[in-house]
Order: sequence, then C-alpha cells, then structure tokens
Amino acid sequence: MKLILPALALLTASVHGQLVITEVMADSGHPTLGTKGDWWELTNTGSSPVNLTGYKWDDTPTPAAPTVSTFPAGITVQPGESIVILDEPASNVSTWRAAWGLTSTTQVIDRDRMASTGGEPFSKLDNDKDEVNLYDPAGNGVASAEFGVSNPRQSQAFHRDGVAIYGLSSTLGVHGATASGLSTPDSGSPGDARLHFTSAPVAHARSSYRYQVSARAPGSSAPVISATSVPPFLSLTTRADGSTTLANNRPLTLADTLFNGGEYTVTLTATSNGVSTVQEYLLTVFNPQPSVILNEYNAVSPLNFLNGGNLLADDDGGSASVDAHFGRVAGNGGQWVEFVVLGDGGVGPLDLRGWSVEIGTNSGYGYSPGKTLVLSNHANWQAVPSGTILTFIDRNNAQGGKDSGFNLRDNRTTTGDLWTNIWMGDLTYVTYTTSATASGVAIGNNNTQFRVKDSTGAVIFGPVGEGVASRSGTNSKEVFELEAHPNPSVSPAFASTATLFGYGDGASESTFGLPNRWQSGATLLTQRFTALTAPEISVEQPIDIGLADGGVNSFGSVATGTTRSLVFTIRNTGTAALTGLTLTKDGTDAADFTLTTAPVSPVPVAGGTTTFTVTYAPTTVGSKSAAIHIASNDDDESSYDLTLIGAAFAAPIIPPIPSAPEISVQQPARTELVDGASKNSFGKVKIGKTGRAKTYTIKNTGRANLTGLAITKNGKHTRDFIVSKPVKTTVAAGSFTTFKVSFKPTAKGVRNAAIHLKSNDANESPFDISLTGTAVK
Repeated sequence: MKLILPALALLTASVHGQLVITEVMADSGHPTLGTKGDWWELTNTGSSPVNLTGYKWDDTPTPAAPTVSTFPAGITVQPGESIVILDEPASNVSTWRAAWGLTSTTQVIDRDRMASTGGEPFSKLDNDKDEVNLYDPAGNGVASAEFGVSNPRQSQAFHRDGVAIYGLSSTLGVHGATASGLSTPDSGSPGDARLHFTSAPVAHARSSYRYQVSARAPGSSAPVISATSVPPFLSLTTRADGSTTLANNRPLTLADTLFNGGEYTVTLTATSNGVSTVQEYLLTVFNPQPSVILNEYNAVSPLNFLNGGNLLADDDGGSASVDAHFGRVAGNGGQWVEFVVLGDGGVGPLDLRGWSVEIGTNSGYGYSPGKTLVLSNHANWQAVPSGTILTFIDRNNAQGGKDSGFNLRDNRTTTGDLWTNIWMGDLTYVTYTTSATASGVAIGNNNTQFRVKDSTGAVIFGPVGEGVASRSGTNSKEVFELEAHPNPSVSPAFASTATLFGYGDGASESTFGLPNRWQSGATLLTQRFTALTAPEISVEQPIDIGLADGGVNSFGSVATGTTRSLVFTIRNTGTAALTGLTLTKDGTDAADFTLTTAPVSPVPVAGGTTTFTVTYAPTTVGSKSAAIHIASNDDDESSYDLTLIGAAFAAPIIPPIPSAPEISVQQPARTELVDGASKNSFGKVKIGKTGRAKTYTIKNTGRANLTGLAITKNGKHTRDFIVSKPVKTTVAAGSFTTFKVSFKPTAKGVRNAAIHLKSNDANESPFDISLTGTAVK
C-alpha cells in the first residue's frame, strides 16, 4: 500500500515558480496624459537572476497579438528584487517615483519602453475583474495573478508564493503598504525599497506548525520581528543567527480546530529604525484525524468537455478524456462532489445523521460557507461503512445525473470500497439550505472549497479545494481529485507533485463513484482502499516531512571525528496495528551510520508513531552512503528502504587561544573596527545644537583580563569631540564595556580628530580610531 504524503512544511513553495506577480494596481488615482496610471509588480523569489528579454505579458489567457506586451531587451531581475511595469510615459516616471518615495534603484518599465518592442504599450487592466499573465519567450506561462473587483486607489497584493494577502487589498501599514504623495493618494507598496516581509506565511497546520519569518529594510538596520497577535499554541523565537521562527509550543489537537472552525488571525510586525509594517494572515488548523475526506469534485463548466476540446478529442488533439460513469459529455455530468468515509478511527461504520456538507468559497478573508447539505435522520445514515465513496450530485436520472442509492456497488471483500450516491434534491436523505431542489449550487473553478461538519458542528475535514492545495486553482476543464490512497493522515493542504501524492488537478480522466486514477510519471495508479483495514507505514524526517520508500536522506557535510544525528519518525497511517518493526543496514559505508535508538512496535492505529535515531560519524573524508531497511507487517512495503548519504571533510586544526587579553572595538555593536584603519563618521550636525553621540563597545575576546583601559584624543578639532571614560577599566575574558563620543561642533565645515585606546593588549595598544563629522549652520 504505497502512500507518500507531502509534508506540510513544503507547502510554502511557490506554485508560480521563481517569478511571482506580487501586486496589481488596476484602479489608480493617478491618471496622466490619457493613460490610467495603473501598474503591476513582478518579484524574483529565486536565487538566480532572470533576464526578461523576449518575455511577454497580457491580461488574457494567451500571449496573442495585438494585445500582448513584450519586454525590451536588457531587463534583468535580481534575486529578491521587485520591478514595476507602469502605465505611464517615460516623461512621468520621475514624478511617479517621487510620489512613492522610490529611488532610481527600483526598476520601472514604462509604456514607452514596452511600446518600443512593437507590442501593446500596456494591456488595459479592468477594475471589475481581470488577470495578469507572464510568458517566457517560447510562450510558456511562468507567472499569473487573477483578481476580482478593485477598490479605487488600492492595489491588490500577493505574498511571494503567489497567494493573495489577507483581505486582498492594500491597507496602509500592512504588508509594506504606504500612501503615494498625491492629492488623492493611492495605497500600495510598489518596488522593494521600503521595509517589507520577504517570507510567505504558512497558512495551514495540523499536528505541528513551523514558519520561518524574514523581513528586509534596504539601507537600514535588520528588522526586528515581533508577534503582535498569535494564538496561544504558537511562539515566536529569534535565534543567534538572526533567523526568526513561528512554531507550535505544543502538539496541535482536535480541540484547536473547534474554536472558530480552526481559523486564527496571525499578526506579525517588522520594525527597523522606528518604521514598522505588519504581516497579517489567516492560519487554519485542520482536524488531525478526519473520519471523512474529500476525494474528487467536478470543475468542468457546462460548455466544456473534460480536458477541453470537442466530443472527439482533447485540446491537445489526443484521445478524448472521459468520466468513468458519464463518459464524454459537455459539463462532465454537472455539479458533483465526492467524499470517502474513513470510519470512526477503526474499521467500524460511521453515524452520519445530522452531518453537513458546506459548499463554500475562498473569499480573501478565509473560507466563506455557501450552500449547505444537511444529512437527514434516515436509518441509512446511521452506519455508513468505512471505505464508502459518497457522491452528491445536483441532477437526478431524469436530468442526466444519478438518483439516490446506498451501496450501489460493494467491493469491500476485494478492493475495499463501496459506493453511495445522493441527489441533492432528495429530501429523504438530505435537506438543502434554501429549497427542496438543488438549484443555486456553485461547484466549479471559482475558488470552490468544501467543509464537512459532524452533528455537533465540529469541523471534520476542510476547508479543502482551490486556494488550499493546489493553490494555483483548478480551471474550467478539470476535476479536482485526491491523487493518493484514502487514509486518516490525508490533509487538505497536501498537494500532488511529481514525486509526492496529494490533491491535484492534472488527471486525464474523472471517476464519479469509482476509485480515483491518476498518472505518476509513466505509471497509471488507482486508489486502493485496503489501507482503511490494514496497517500502513509512513516514514518522516524531520517530523511531518514524508520520505518516499526507496528515497534518499542526506546528513549533509560533517567533519571527521565529529557526529550528526537525525531522528526519523515512523507513522502508522492505517487502521490496524503496525508490528514487526526491525531495522537492518548495509552499503559501502554502513559502518559510518549507526542506529543509536531503535523504534518500538506495535505502532497503534490513527496516526500512532515511534522514532529511531541514526548517527553519522565519518572517519575518513569523501562522500559516504549506506542503506537502511525497515521491516514491518505493511502488506506492500514490508521492507521500507532508505538510502543515507553524507559528505565528510577533514576537521581543521584550530590553534588554542593564547592565555592573553585581546581587544575588539565595535561601533555599532557587532560591527568591528580596524586598529589604525577605521574612520568613524558622525555625519552632518548643526552648530550649537545638542550634537550627536555614539556608543562604542570594547570587548575582550582573549582569555586573560584586559586591563589599564584609558582613552586619549588628539587632532585638529579635538574640542569638538567629547569622549567619556570607559565604564570599566578592567574587562574580564569574554566580557565588555562601553564609552561614548559626542560630536558637538563649534565651527562650520569638516571636523577631524582621533582617539587612542590604551590597554595591556600585546599588539593593539593603543587602538587608534579616526573621527570625522561635518558642521552645518
């Protein structure tokens, strides 16, 4: 029962790749010379530069003439850089820069430069609903942003993973947004010259949570990040290297999903040189052990065929895609959604009386419930078997859909699944929100999401659908499906990738009422439901980071004579105890990898775990590899195999620190000055004012007391620099003291002096620092 689930931490990866459209102003209040003054922002979130020569953009889904705009040659976007594409002539760029407080370092591509390539100067952005699409020279889409109705003079902004900010529209002081210097100012954050967050929030959690937070203030000191408002189960930690992490301070439980449907508003603040900005987002905590999960829903519009094209062929001219039940029909059977009943934590049936299925949307302010299906108290709902594929459809047989029926197909003794279908208008089994008909249902490709609640109103699964995984959404020719074997460890945030299984929209067929089928490389896979009645092994490192059977895990590079240990988690995602756990190892360098703690079995059902630790201790330099094999009673992964790799380098010989004092002078703190070479500037100071003071730190980095500290000064303008005595004249090893220098000029012009720090340092006494400042009236 091979099942590889993607880790929650991986979901911060951008679905848009290296280039991301991070802001769009579609209703600017700055129209000039007949142009609208709109703009959009493109950010390079990768680690390498991107040359935009020959790239195109448009507000339509295809880069077709005459509406396409082509980038001129010579535009390169550096890593972390944001550039602006502006609907203004070149003559207005300087005025526009000044209005936003931008310098010439921010690249602004105006309509004249775009027009020079022969394309449209600027594709008009509609303020009621539009999109921006970026294409490479070959016409392949590389970034896109869809947006709804724009508020006048407010941009719509996106995080650096392409996900819209909470609330969609820019608000002053939030996500770096400021006001332009206009009589009717716009609100936004074009360019990257101001204080801004450079990390995209992790918006979902299950049993654990981790978000590496970062911000940047170009030309200013590194921002300090604080937690303005976070739920009590999260804590913000700043490490010695300056990195900041928001993570759970205890395991997340079902109780955390009960408050407000598991939705929490998180507010972080970045501050630098007295300037602050806020990052606000919605964190959704999912049920850690759902008993019902989404399996598939139809997003094909009434006028389209599955995967496009016509009755005979897909858009690509290949074989016509079909649904397993409906065949190939326009609309692919109408509006329908499918769930899988996992059971009550074991193999027993589930009482679904009074449960509800919400058909909602992603509103930009989190999940918004829409039409709701409430299951009746009919006896058939009292004991729904584990493994049931449960479909809901808005059409009955007479309308080209499917009438209600329980246990329409029962394969529990073979593949483990059975099928029940409910027509949404059938009042015997379901109560519809507004009427006894299924009118008004909105299942499609417009941010559709679902949520399942039990009879007490507790969220069992969801929100799940577009904007969760995959975040890029589903188009009007696709189905959204679980490309994995159903089990209680499935999360709404698991996205399907080339190597990991989860939710995706790339299926070549749909399977109303049948186990899902999907392509994994050259292999066509079909869902297996036997994991619901058997043990299922999953291996993670670190916790929540799934490793594939046959996969590779790296220990990185380690110095010879030292060690590095990694803790691996074995999780049972099945519904029977996982037993017989035994680990063996082999391989060329097996001796360098030692099992230092062993797993314990049996591992209980419903997500039970055990751990083992492997220690890497290389004795010689070079690349190392070995393999471990985990035996268990999993029926198709009785040997779960992992390759372990590492590198080893010769440990450097570090001479002992001499038993002597060593002076280090810093200004500002943690910025070391060089004896006889550093010149410290006090900038421009007005004559007769209070002056400007700087604090200097003297640190003893040696292993004996630094003594006899004294400061003298000389130079042409010594009386303009007032020097205090060190707080301490003796500094212990590893400790520090401080002194201040104040610049209070008495005459106009450049003023110079020098200070000399005497001590018992063997080769830096005195420690000489040049001082300079400019006096102005």
